Amino acid sequence: ALYRITLARDPDEQELRMANEFLAAAHAASAAATRPTVALPVWRYGYGSFAADSNAISFTPLPHFTGKAWQGSQQFPDPAIAYTSLNASGGHPGNGPTQCTILRWVSPFAGTVSIEGEIKHESDKGDGVQARVVSSKSGVLGNWAAKNNKVATSVTTVDVAIGDTIDFVTDCGASQDHDSYQWRPRVRVTGSTSTEVKANFVWNASKEFDKSSANLLPTPTTDAWVQLAQVLFLSNEFAFVD
Repeated sequence: ALYRITLARDPDEQELRMANEFLAAAHAASAAATRPTVALPVWRYGYGSFAADSNAISFTPLPHFTGKAWQGSQQFPDPAIAYTSLNASGGHPGNGPTQCTILRWVSPFAGTVSIEGEIKHESDKGDGVQARVVSSKSGVLGNWAAKNNKVATSVTTVDVAIGDTIDFVTDCGASQDHDSYQWRPRVRVTGSTSTEVKANFVWNASKEFDKSSANLLPTPTTDAWVQLAQVLFLSNEFAFVD
């Protein structure tokens, strides 16, 4: 059908064989490029809102990396999202419920995990911060308030599939003043169906923070059939009509 649409004829036997070989190779390359491995960065850095009635998360990647922190722009505080930022130790939420900081973990495997860590708010001023752990599959896994103290943020068991997310959401409460916090969550594998991810493997948000490309979207893989169509469009037979 591609030959008929593009070149107004059927492929000959050799062209048909070459096209099938091309498609097979393109499909194999696509599968290899999208296969999840533990080497892929699993942390994303963003901000947004949390809807308590539906457990829905609105996630927008923080666009600017300074080398030490993710934030709204080179200017800090940012004109749009103020002090909203994430760093290796924690971060600072912005102003109001739509500027929560969201540290996102994206699961590269299927199995179960546990969550370890604690949130720490050191200032004796302001009204403290609210921390939540939210699963894309199971909803809210934990909810903690911290003001001039530290609170354990542990979750025993969470089921995950490839692509599921666990969000570490921090909001400022009524005021964003004095709301710097420390939160270094760790995600530990407790059970796995994958040969690449073993039990007790740990993703550490603080130690793995220096992935400056983490918020960049992966290069999309072009469908094999689209690639074949492009090959035909680039052929001399298509470009030059006698």
